[in-house]
Amino acid sequence: MVVRSHGGHIQPLYGIGQEEQLPEAILGHLPGYRGMGPVRVGNQAQEHFQHDVYGNIILAAAQSFHDHRLFRRAGRAEFLHLEAVGQQAFRLYDQPDAGMWELRTRARVHTSSAVMSWAACDRLAKVAATLGLPERIRFWRERADIVRERILLEAWSEERQAFAESFGGRDLDASALLMAEGGFIDPHDGRFVATVDALEKALCVGPDMHRYEAPDDFGKPETAFNICTFWRIDALARIGRKAQAREIFEVMLKSRNPGLADAAGGAPHALRGLDDDHPALRRALVVRHLPRHPGRSLFGRNRHVLAAAVAVVASAEAEKS
Repeated sequence: MVVRSHGGHIQPLYGIGQEEQLPEAILGHLPGYRGMGPVRVGNQAQEHFQHDVYGNIILAAAQSFHDHRLFRRAGRAEFLHLEAVGQQAFRLYDQPDAGMWELRTRARVHTSSAVMSWAACDRLAKVAATLGLPERIRFWRERADIVRERILLEAWSEERQAFAESFGGRDLDASALLMAEGGFIDPHDGRFVATVDALEKALCVGPDMHRYEAPDDFGKPETAFNICTFWRIDALARIGRKAQAREIFEVMLKSRNPGLADAAGGAPHALRGLDDDHPALRRALVVRHLPRHPGRSLFGRNRHVLAAAVAVVASAEAEKS
C-alpha cells in the first residue's frame, strides 16, 4: 500500500484482497448483537481521511530497522518509501480528518492524528540515526519539533485544563492518554497529569471509560470502551498512581470472558465490550502477537491490555525490591 500510494493518500482500511472499494450497505432484516443494529456489510471508512494512518504505518515498520533479531533488517531502500509516508504525515498534521474513531459526520484537526504525525517524524529521525544519515536526522527532527510545538500550543485547553480532542477545541477524548506512552510528553508533566484528572472526571463511570464526550453520529455517548480503560490504567501507572491502576486492572480482569480476555467483558455499563470489532480494538488485539524490540513503544491505536499489565506488574515488582 505504501508503494502503491506514491506518497499520497492512504485509506484507513482495505479489503483482505487489497480492494480499495468496500461499499457499505445495511442489512435491515438482521437485528444485530443484542438488538443493537443496524447490521452493516462493507465499511464506509474506506472513504475517510484519517491522518493518523501515516504514523501508524511508520510505527509498525520502524522496528524492522532496529531489531537485531530479524534475519534481514530494513535498510535505505525501505527508508525512502517510509519518508514519502512521513512527508504526507507532515503535510496533513494540521488538517481536519475523521479521527481515530472514524467519525462519519464531522471533521476536525484531531489531536490524536496530529500526535501520530509527530510520531511519524520522530521515528523517521530515529531510523535515520540507525542508518547513519545525519542530514535526514536533522530533517525529520526539525519537522517533529514543529508538529510538537503546534500540538502543545493548539491542543491545550485552558478552560478544561487538559489536552482537548482537537485543535482549539474543548471536548475531551480518551486518546489523549496515549500522549505519554509514545514519548510525546513526559508523564509527570503537569499538563499530562491534569489531562488524566480531567478525563477521569469527564469520561469515567467507576472503572469504565468512555471514548469521548462530544455527541457523535448516534448522539451523546452512553457506553464505555474497554480499551480506553486500559489506556487509563497505563496512564495512571505512568504518573505514579500505581495502586489505583492496579485496582482498576484487577476489576477488568475479573470481567473478562474465556473467548476474548482483553476486549469482551467489562461491567454492564460497558455492555460487555460494545463494538469489540472496532478497528482500534482489532489492531490492539493483534499487536500482542508481534515481536517487540526492547525499549520500543507500542504507541498508537496498537495499545492493549498487556501494556497496562506490564506497567502495573512492573511497578509492583519495583515496590517489592
